[in-house]
Amino acid sequence: MASSNKTTPRIVELAAQISSSFNKLQKKLSAQGTATPSFAENGPKLLPDDVSSLKDAVLDATAELHEILLGPLLLLFKFASIIDALQKWPNSQLPSETGVVLANDGKIVLEVVASNPEVAARFGTRMQATDHVPGYAIENVTTVYDWASLGNATIVNGMGSRGQAAFELARNFKNLRFIVQDSKNTLVGVNSTIPSDLAGQVTFQEHELFAPQDAKADVYFFRMVFRALQPGVKILIQDVVTPDPEAIPLWKDRVARSVDLALQCFSNGRERYLDEWKALLAAADERFVLHQVFVPNDSLLGIIEVHWKA
Repeated sequence: MASSNKTTPRIVELAAQISSSFNKLQKKLSAQGTATPSFAENGPKLLPDDVSSLKDAVLDATAELHEILLGPLLLLFKFASIIDALQKWPNSQLPSETGVVLANDGKIVLEVVASNPEVAARFGTRMQATDHVPGYAIENVTTVYDWASLGNATIVNGMGSRGQAAFELARNFKNLRFIVQDSKNTLVGVNSTIPSDLAGQVTFQEHELFAPQDAKADVYFFRMVFRALQPGVKILIQDVVTPDPEAIPLWKDRVARSVDLALQCFSNGRERYLDEWKALLAAADERFVLHQVFVPNDSLLGIIEVHWKA
């Protein structure tokens, strides 16, 4: 509901409403000898009927305040057909057995995207919206790792979509050069989007996810396991390192779990805890050595630095 007060910010009004309504609710509960709501084992299961209007006022105001502070992007999550997929393929980890497949006549995500250049281009641009989800801000990529320590490095940004991360890094680190790789359809018209001040510093290259990696670089950045690596090469994986329970605020944990659920619907993927990242690298090849992990306080995305030891 919009505020009728032109001078008082809506969030201030909501905070006042929450405080006022809760104080009245607590006063009534105390007068009746009813315990305050909590998750304690002996907490009340239900509140008295005569405080329902006050309870509703608190819940309405807290819900509105919660959504205002988080912004609208979290409403984009839609878990299409996930229940049907779970019933049809219990515990599946295959990308061909997901809610997205059921909703798209048996096609996996990559097939849907590859079937239509317009869909692929739209998919690439829509993926940029995730850069503004709390905890996933693209601006954090510049501070989550000591990029300056790489010197005059060439970085392959594997499956880097339409270059939003590479652009952000290139603006802040002029000594770095980026080769952004993605599928042919995703890169349709992408060269026209390169900012003039980054021309020559960021280039694009068609590359399929499971094709042999031929591009030579000092650093390979993002979500690929690369072949033909030289000894000492660094692989930087920017991804979620799932926090342990109660390690981060509940609202931020909600975002992380929502993305985890979306990945299951999308491709039967999942987020990983640090121990699972270590196990994944070891299973891929024992020469992948996890060197260090950076996860800033204001981000869910961390940088996992892996060294290749031949």
